[in-house]
Amino acid sequence: MKRLASSFATLLFATSVGFSADEAPTYNLKTEAQVTGNITAVNEISTGALPGVYVTVKGKDGSLEIYLAPADFVKLFDVKLKVGSEVAATVSKVKLGDKDIALARLFEIGKVDLILRDPKGIPQWLWMIRPVIPTGL
Repeated sequence: MKRLASSFATLLFATSVGFSADEAPTYNLKTEAQVTGNITAVNEISTGALPGVYVTVKGKDGSLEIYLAPADFVKLFDVKLKVGSEVAATVSKVKLGDKDIALARLFEIGKVDLILRDPKGIPQWLWMIRPVIPTGL
């Protein structure tokens, strides 16, 4: 039952942000990694397959684009994402189309820990999404 509920939640999220469940990148525990470095760019993308807040982090292994969460969810925390800030993150490296990105589960900046996904990778912002319920009108 838990699998069904989490699958439904993922499908619900994917449908509400405008892409199909087949296109939606999902958190993969097998590709989980720890990333540390400094923020080199912060972007808020409002269109496309995965709208939300992205940060580029440059670490010892190069630069990595990390998707945090939908912008409204990140704004709830009132955290300052500044270029040059030192960060640490737990991420899952995935493909978004032909692009490599990382989905953040935990993002640490300064003394703030943003818990963006649960230990299984389920997004913490799903409660914010209002389902579209057909009314027949």
